[in-house]
Amino acid sequence: MIRGFLRNSYSSKATQLLTEMVGKGLSADIFTATLFMELIIYSKKSILL
Repeated sequence: MIRGFLRNSYSSKATQLLTEMVGKGLSADIFTATLFMELIIYSKKSILL
């Protein structure tokens, strides 16, 4: 789901889902973490706002 959100420019939804996952004790796999890193590197705006 996170990958789909990010690839369709729904970064806020992807960030929200990741936050919920972490809150429940889960963590992102390497592929999801890489997608977020690419978003941060190539985006002109912060996804953390």
